Amino acid sequence: MSESYWDIEATGHTDGIGNNVGYTTDLAGLSTDEMQGGVAEENIPALDFEDTWTVVTDPDDYPILRWQVAVDAD
Repeated sequence: MSESYWDIEATGHTDGIGNNVGYTTDLAGLSTDEMQGGVAEENIPALDFEDTWTVVTDPDDYPILRWQVAVDAD
């Protein structure tokens, strides 16, 4: 596994599972503010915001999969 993100405030964990044991690389614990809203796109670069993911800005929330926007609109 590589390029994993988690909310350190919501989880209370500052270290990622598997960190420094050869299983996971590029771990990034972020604050809630860094993971939600429009800034999520710049702070979570491993997610494909062009084709797969989209930011949620009204109100700010975690990114969601693009297909969820269509489902939520129904």
